[in-house]
Amino acid sequence: MGGNDQHATGTERSAVMVQSQEKMRAEQVGTEGADPDRLLDGEDPETLQVHDADHWIRVYQDLLAFRRQLLATADEIIPDLADVARDAVGKTDLTAMDSEARKFQRRLNFWTERRAELAVT
Repeated sequence: MGGNDQHATGTERSAVMVQSQEKMRAEQVGTEGADPDRLLDGEDPETLQVHDADHWIRVYQDLLAFRRQLLATADEIIPDLADVARDAVGKTDLTAMDSEARKFQRRLNFWTERRAELAVT
């Protein structure tokens, strides 16, 4: 019976470790996504290729449109939430989504300007 208790404890410890690792990965992804200066994988602001700028303009247009749609949907749902839920969403989710939308707009502006520079050269 003592062996089973140890096995259950080991299994429980393993489950806790997996949950802890998953939480750490999720927090890392969330932190990276919230970094206003973080570039997307493959994004090279120093590129000399017009087609690269065109690509990133499209990517940021898509991301910005997606984020704006999420915010619009949230605006429709939020009035129906309980007060505490509404406050929590406003302090966390909406703040993060709004911050990301501003970041995507800045990156879109950057690539639009970069495209104009590259077209001249």
